[in-house]
Amino acid sequence: MNEKARPRGYFEQSRDLTNALILVAPLLVIYEVGLFLTDGQAMNGVDFLTVIILQKVGARGLLVFNLVLALSVTLAASVRRRERAFSPDIVPLVLVESAVYAFSLGIVINLILGHLPLGPPDRLRPMTAFFASLGAGVNEELFFRFGLLQLLAWPLSRGKKDAPEATAVAAILSSLAFSAAHYGPGGDTFEVHTFLYRFLAGLIFSGIFLWRGLAVAVYSHAIYDIYVLVVLALISR
Repeated sequence: MNEKARPRGYFEQSRDLTNALILVAPLLVIYEVGLFLTDGQAMNGVDFLTVIILQKVGARGLLVFNLVLALSVTLAASVRRRERAFSPDIVPLVLVESAVYAFSLGIVINLILGHLPLGPPDRLRPMTAFFASLGAGVNEELFFRFGLLQLLAWPLSRGKKDAPEATAVAAILSSLAFSAAHYGPGGDTFEVHTFLYRFLAGLIFSGIFLWRGLAVAVYSHAIYDIYVLVVLALISR
């Protein structure tokens, strides 16, 4: 690897896309295991990959996919570590940084909109809610931030690398789509306040993604959902 291209320090390493995929993949594997343990009840609404694999090759194919993914990530992490482009020491730092953003998110939005408890549906058991939170963190950040936000920003920026206005518009549009996705078939009943809450959450996740990269955005989202859907739900019982 080119010495100048090698990510250095925690912030560069955690923002690096290859490292981010290595950091995120274990959450995806755990989520997929959770689908087996919960008989699919933890499936995320934008988890198109799992649906396609199940339709094409069935549950065994999904198991093989996860084994291959786990082995690939292990190999990639090993190679990157030998190249001094990835250090396992950043993992706890990513978790701590993401937790800070996750716990701050609710405080910031509540200061703007007032207290809006978004607890889990009654049908979700704690274990199911836990795996669903991981699925939301991975799939929704991949779809809405890594995918949709950047897809919208590209034509708006007209190919320019530095186009903050285009990025801001793309963040707003993708956050609107993120919030609206929660009210599809089988989702929540539409309410203006909960829509605004999720829209603001989408904007914050967009900011985290743009500033700190995919891995921190995914872990922030997952930790926030675990706190709301599992911890607060257990406390309120």
